[in-house]
Amino acid sequence: MSNVQDKGGGKVDWETHSLRYVINAIASAQKRQQKLWNQILASRTKQGIIPVNWPLIEEYVESVRRTHSMMVDLETVGSEYEAKFSRRSRGAKPAKTARAKPRKKK
Repeated sequence: MSNVQDKGGGKVDWETHSLRYVINAIASAQKRQQKLWNQILASRTKQGIIPVNWPLIEEYVESVRRTHSMMVDLETVGSEYEAKFSRRSRGAKPAKTARAKPRKKK
């Protein structure tokens, strides 16, 4: 695959770049979700009731869905990353396992 120029000046492959992108997107979505939740809590009544037919609730639900879909993306990108960069895929030898001794013939 072609390489992407990292901000640090080093070469980074597409899997690493996409993994970082998804992680940053999730962090931003979670911050947005938390901000909306704080706004919702601030608008509740004295009895603690939150109005459910309110545009802010719809926006909060949409942010939760967006965060969930990004978590699924992270799982997908992360598994691709692990498949490419795990020790076995790079040609490392698997760890030796202890074998049972052969039985002696009588």
